[in-house]
Amino acid sequence: MRQQLATPQIRSEAQPTDLFGSGLPAEASKLRTSEQRERLAKIADELAELLDELDSRLRADRGRAVPIVAEYLRPLETAAENLSRVRDIDEQFGGKGDRLPSLARHAEQLERGLAYLLGVLSVAVTSQNLSPYNWRLVERDVQEVHAIAGKLQRKESESTLKAAA
Repeated sequence: MRQQLATPQIRSEAQPTDLFGSGLPAEASKLRTSEQRERLAKIADELAELLDELDSRLRADRGRAVPIVAEYLRPLETAAENLSRVRDIDEQFGGKGDRLPSLARHAEQLERGLAYLLGVLSVAVTSQNLSPYNWRLVERDVQEVHAIAGKLQRKESESTLKAAA
């Protein structure tokens, strides 16, 4: 025969948690902002690495520039979509009022620059023959977007150092 042990229910006399009046919304906002910043930093790292590799390959082998650019188009499109999703979470990155945090401004610049670069690269891939001058412009555009991604990397490393201190 089996015996069942009844466990007594312990009722606590603690106050119920007020989800709307307490600091929980502020904590949720902090968590969302930190997660958004981490995702943006990850995208900026991947994008900087990808653009650095693209830039070096374009400089090394100008004769195969079109196939190289075609090879990098899809990863850059994926990065642009991911960046757009991260910005959709909160375009102000937790900032309040009219003044946006610099991280939000850099993220917007990166999104716009990457969209422009994708347009330029897709035109470069579909065109039959681009002059060396136009390839210089493509290289310049790649370097400009790479610089913006680098700014985001530095911002994230600065904020990590500040948080650690």
